[in-house]
Amino acid sequence: MAHLDPPLRAKVRDYHANEMRFRMVKKLSAARYDQLEARAAREAKARVELYKQFAELYRDTLISEKASASDGYIARGDELSA
Repeated sequence: MAHLDPPLRAKVRDYHANEMRFRMVKKLSAARYDQLEARAAREAKARVELYKQFAELYRDTLISEKASASDGYIARGDELSA
């Protein structure tokens, strides 16, 4: 698999540590904050994986279209035109 995207630039924990709104939530309820932070990290990782899959599908579509074009046909919708 080709490398499609750079790695995540910041961890959720680092981002939250730099934002006053998240530090305030942590002061109010540290246990709940830890739960929410862990959930946010899991969801961010899942989103990145989903976007990687989208990028791979897009890349595969481009490769397929290029192959079709090299055969003298360009795929457009449901039709093939020479």
